[in-house]
Amino acid sequence: MNTLKPALSKLKESVEKIETIKKKIQEAILALPENDAITPLGNGKVRCFAIKASELLRGSWSPKYHCFQTQYEAIASLVERAQPENVVGLLFDVIARKSIKLNGELIQIHPKVAAHLRSLI
Repeated sequence: MNTLKPALSKLKESVEKIETIKKKIQEAILALPENDAITPLGNGKVRCFAIKASELLRGSWSPKYHCFQTQYEAIASLVERAQPENVVGLLFDVIARKSIKLNGELIQIHPKVAAHLRSLI
């Protein structure tokens, strides 16, 4: 058992480093800018915003499509669940597919969100 202690200790350190890196990636995603085409309404406790009708005509009518923070949170959640070796591939996949599936829901990714993600990798 004593011969395993150093190896287990190194393994624990490696896992902690990997989790720290994943947290930093999540924080970087969550810090990306919000859609400049929306105007937040209210006190911020509930995501409510106004958007010009002309913006709606350029893409999906779904509020999740226009609220970048909602998309960032969904992507960060996927990063949290992903195996460390798959995180970068996951981000490339989100950019390429222009959508993510989270909890059975398909969320279309705004082109500006994809561009912001691209800037991270």
